Amino acid sequence: MKKILLAISVLLFFIGSAQSREIEGEMICKVKSNYIVEINEGKPEVYSGIEGSFAKGDNLVFKFYTDNIPGFAQVKLLYKNKVLGSSQISQTKHSDNEINLIDDGFSYGSTGTGRYIRFSGNYITFNLYPFSGGREIRITRYYKGDWNGVVSGRFFPNKGGLGEKVATLDCRQSTDKVDDFIQHVRGLAKND
Repeated sequence: MKKILLAISVLLFFIGSAQSREIEGEMICKVKSNYIVEINEGKPEVYSGIEGSFAKGDNLVFKFYTDNIPGFAQVKLLYKNKVLGSSQISQTKHSDNEINLIDDGFSYGSTGTGRYIRFSGNYITFNLYPFSGGREIRITRYYKGDWNGVVSGRFFPNKGGLGEKVATLDCRQSTDKVDDFIQHVRGLAKND
């Protein structure tokens, strides 16, 4: 009888840990180009960077992970350990948004609210919340763990006018966790 109870306990432990597994994926994205365009009083200006911001040759880190918290997952973009933006995926009874299953991935949130994520095997996009101005990252896979993409966003220069920043990225994964992450989040939608 003790052996049966022990076997059931071990089985339940493995089932529970499989459902709350932790997944962490990371891409190192080298900035290949960086352009800033602004217009002020009808005069356009083009710059190669903004002081204090990332520049050509710098690395950005794109992370996506689960934290063994049921119903949650997160994506972040970092520069020198500073969060440039993040979005949280939650599928609980208190969630404002729903996980929508699409093709080989999922979408979450709404472009209308400025908080959204779209994740598939070959395409990822998300807004850089909490920043306003439509800042987002869009990356596509072009070969196995090799991705390329764009970070863009509007800003309002200190001297007035309007501006747009666009940087191109060349991203690499050491370990491909995209499919694991997608399957985990898709599972959240199915288990609601």
